[in-house]
Amino acid sequence: LELQDGDLFIGGTFRGWVNGYSVQHLGRWDGASWHISGEPNAMTYLLKVGDELWCTGSFDTIGTEAITRPAKYNGSTWEAFEGTLPATASPSCGAFYQGEYYFGGNFTSPFILAEDIIKWDGTAWASVGGGIVNALDAWVNALAVYLGKLVVGGYFWHPGNLSRNVRIWNGTTWEGFFPELVTCVNGEVNDLQVIDGKL
Repeated sequence: LELQDGDLFIGGTFRGWVNGYSVQHLGRWDGASWHISGEPNAMTYLLKVGDELWCTGSFDTIGTEAITRPAKYNGSTWEAFEGTLPATASPSCGAFYQGEYYFGGNFTSPFILAEDIIKWDGTAWASVGGGIVNALDAWVNALAVYLGKLVVGGYFWHPGNLSRNVRIWNGTTWEGFFPELVTCVNGEVNDLQVIDGKL
């Protein structure tokens, strides 16, 4: 579920009938009624990247257009992003940081050797410090820009001096998040929000 321009968008694996039309995998509620929103041909996940609405998932068409993950909403329709991701990289969260798009999830991107987090530098996909390295069975659930840095949350650990489940990307290198969330040793971080200047 995500809000955009006053409307509520839902994504998933559903199918149904709205106002005499078939709605599948993606729908929009304007406060009074449901509307078709593109009709992707397979499961979708919605995510906010800054103030923008994006969707990802296992689809390769939206409506009659050949659009693969991720896709960006322009206010009325879904647009293909210039950087297409392979099926092994379906992100679940995103952020816009230092002029670049970042996406996180549970994936390996073979063409850039990145684990669980990648970025679009304007011309190509690029590694973010090698990704979430030295972490077994790791994934990224949330990204948030805070105090000029990108905070990454999920389920991961590091045998060195980096913190578990929350980590910071400063634009160049990884940093630990301290004091460490010691209560999350056996858990995970599912969401990150900045409200009134606080994380």
